[in-house]
This record gives sequence, structure tokens and C-alpha cells, in this order.
Amino acid sequence: IEIGKARHVRSGDEVSIITYGAAVHWAEDYAAEHPEISIDILDLRTLAPLDYHAIREAVKRTGRVLLLHEDTLIGGIGGEIAAWIAEHCFSLLDAPVMRCGSLETPIPFNIELEQNFMAKARLIMFRAWFFVMLFSFISCENIKENKKSTDGNKKQIVILQPLHSFSTKTLLYLKDSI
Repeated sequence: IEIGKARHVRSGDEVSIITYGAAVHWAEDYAAEHPEISIDILDLRTLAPLDYHAIREAVKRTGRVLLLHEDTLIGGIGGEIAAWIAEHCFSLLDAPVMRCGSLETPIPFNIELEQNFMAKARLIMFRAWFFVMLFSFISCENIKENKKSTDGNKKQIVILQPLHSFSTKTLLYLKDSI
């Protein structure tokens, strides 16, 4: 394995998952479980040095990026890669870069708690994020009440806040409603 050379694991044209380590397997499993989403997967292999050319190509292929890593979001490598993408690939993006990481808590010793701690447990929210980014809006009022406005057209509400600011309950509701 060449140091600093990423591996293109899977081709897709709707979203790129940029990851490394055990999270590569999580991404492959997620892609297999969700064939309705065309997922491109990039395995970074090494974090120092990073393969910036491969990262740029992954962004160029889809315009949407999910950075998946085992570390917590605060202080994790995903923040650095997201910053680099924002600085050097902004014109290639169709949506904001999203990060998926582990909980901001100490690592638990209980195996069930540890499995919930890891970023893999939060991939369920990715599907809702993907559809928000794909369609640029969600008709929340229509999802909740299935009503039409007085002129007969469906009402649409544009979501302007980042998806990570929604509660897990709301994200699961959106995931099941889309």
C-alpha cells in the first residue's frame, strides 16, 4: 500500500462517502443496504499525508460529501478534511459537507453502549440528510398533515438550518416520511 494514496472503493454519482479504517466497512455495508442511493466510497487509507487529489475527484464525481470517521466530531480529522474541501473544492459542491462521527462522550466499556457510541449508529440519519440535500427542500407541512393550501397547491417549507441541528426523533420521522 502506497503511503498517501487513497483507494476508490465504489463508484456512485449521487453522494461521496470519504472515510478510512473500520468506517470503510460501515460505508460498504450501508451502500449495500441502500441500493436506491448511488454511493461513491473513497478509502483514504492514510491520514498523513492525505491524498488531496483523490478527495477533490470524489467531490467532483458527486458534488455531495459525507465524511465518515470513528472519532468524535469535535477534534476529529473529518473537520480538517471538511475545511479543506470548503477552501479548495467549494465550486464543486452541490450541498454542504456533512460529517458523521462518534458521540461527544467518553468511550463506554459496555459493548452495547460502545456500539451506540460509534459513528456507525448515526448512519441511519444519513438517508434523511441525503434526501434533504438532493431535493433542496422538504415539504414538512405536507409530510405532517398532508394538506393543501387554499389555492390547491401543496405548501413547501424550505429548511434553512443545518440538518445536525434537528433532533434524532425529527430525523427519524423525516427518514420514514420521505
